[in-house]
Amino acid sequence: MILFNAIWQRSTTWYLLAFFLSIVVGPAVLHAQGGKNEGREPVAICFTALTKNDEPVQDLSEHELSMVVDGKELVITNVSLQARLPMMLGVLIDTSKSARNRPKYERDQLIEFLRTAVGPQDKALVAGFGSDLTVAQNYTSDMNQLVNSIGLLQQGDATRMYDAVLAICLGGMSRDEQNRRVLILMTDGNDNLSSKTKDEVIEAAIRTKTTIYGFHLATAMIYALELGRKNLVELTEATGGKAFLQNDERSFKKSFDMIQREAESRYDLQFRPEGTKSKPGLHQVKLRAKRQGVRVFSPRWVILRDLHEPSLGDTAQALPGSRPKLGP
Repeated sequence: MILFNAIWQRSTTWYLLAFFLSIVVGPAVLHAQGGKNEGREPVAICFTALTKNDEPVQDLSEHELSMVVDGKELVITNVSLQARLPMMLGVLIDTSKSARNRPKYERDQLIEFLRTAVGPQDKALVAGFGSDLTVAQNYTSDMNQLVNSIGLLQQGDATRMYDAVLAICLGGMSRDEQNRRVLILMTDGNDNLSSKTKDEVIEAAIRTKTTIYGFHLATAMIYALELGRKNLVELTEATGGKAFLQNDERSFKKSFDMIQREAESRYDLQFRPEGTKSKPGLHQVKLRAKRQGVRVFSPRWVILRDLHEPSLGDTAQALPGSRPKLGP
């Protein structure tokens, strides 16, 4: 709780925390020298694999995948299934004025998902955001504490979505490398108070290998409805996740079931960008399965960093126009 309050209240803490994370989250960053590939270490990204019938695929090898960075196909050096690793699950709920008075089934389906998905080795967090971030329950595997905390979330008037998502990604989600990191975001997708941007949040999620799944909470304001959907789709799909835009009870259950299936078919992939002259920074990634009938979902971007570049090379320090737009 103290960690998240500190992140929220003091902007300088964002940069100190990002500096610390740049040291801890090594596998998500590529070390390179200049524009050449000498001395580069493997880049690690995560992805999920499903059949056309949305069943988990748990036996893919590196030979059954194709990786393209900036239009050039590269060699995948290792693929390993993460399904048996502990999961760090963040649940972040919009409690702003535009997302209040939600149907009871949304809460019920969330609780049922927590009971099913969070095992003894896993840990989950429940937090809410309006004008401020409220961590109702920090990471725990105690189901009673998680369920009870959902009713403790404080309501706010404005919406600080991007700041809240970034705080979760850069908080406890990034502490242990050996886990699966999933963030469930329940919101109307609108933001009117954050100091951080969508692109900064996407980069933070990619750096910490956090997959974001979004549940769109419909609003009565038509203009805000479409913008919120667009924001949620861009934010989630850029990290290898999905945005669920239907609001009825049946759709909510199907969406939670889909998240659990993807968590059971999550892989870690490593590759070397040999033969490329890519400069440090964000680069577009396309991953596909060669096996017929298999679909893969991965982040759309990878981060390449120069060996001699300061570790705090995140978006907060980037110059205007120094990185590509991270949307579709």
